[in-house]
Amino acid sequence: MKQSHVSVSDLSILLFRLNVHLFGIDTQAIAGLQTMEEISDDSITVLKVHALLQIPDDGIIYKSPKVVLLRETTPPTGIIVDEPEVISHAVAVKTIQALPSLVQPFAKQSAVWGSCIVDNEVILL
Repeated sequence: MKQSHVSVSDLSILLFRLNVHLFGIDTQAIAGLQTMEEISDDSITVLKVHALLQIPDDGIIYKSPKVVLLRETTPPTGIIVDEPEVISHAVAVKTIQALPSLVQPFAKQSAVWGSCIVDNEVILL
């Protein structure tokens, strides 16, 4: 397992895939990571990540789903993601790009706000 050193100018992210696309969540926004079986509290709102991102569920398969519990949400909220990389990856803040203007109108209705490239792969944040 690789561990990244994170400095003040870095953003630590939890990586996960949705089909072939790679996404990242700022670890500062995460309160915890649990399996579906561990979520027993009915007061937690649980959303599938593709629904949150407003992606049709045609062909979306969750092989090993985990629930990312978000920090400081009312009501308490968890997002179902597939096969997250539990070890976070440090991304230099200066490498994060705004979404292209062509995509921004669609992204305003989802949770995606930026992107970066790590190991020659685009990560949507």
